[in-house]
Amino acid sequence: VAGENGSFGGLVLQGPSSHVDDGLVAQLCRVWSGRGVPLSEVDLSRCQALGDASVKALTTAFHPTLTALRLSGCPLLTDRSLEAIARRCPLLRVLEVDGCHELSAFGLVPLAKHCPK
Repeated sequence: VAGENGSFGGLVLQGPSSHVDDGLVAQLCRVWSGRGVPLSEVDLSRCQALGDASVKALTTAFHPTLTALRLSGCPLLTDRSLEAIARRCPLLRVLEVDGCHELSAFGLVPLAKHCPK
């Protein structure tokens, strides 16, 4: 999705697919962040092979600009993902994680503390 001034506004790689996994996401993050291309929105919904490493890579690479992260239906994500999001993405306004069955209520505490929006 093209953003303003020719920037790249969003990334959508929706599943279900085993082809979108932690390795692919890490590689995409390295390529885009290495080129200085900001992302504000990421949708990886229903990518069933994604784990916490993907969220860590995304939040590390794009933390200054990430405002929306859609991860619904990613069953391998745990509270570690929520912790990474909370610590690195203070501008986050949208987080979708329904269907991520390994997440618990305890994972929401860091979000409430670090993501005021």
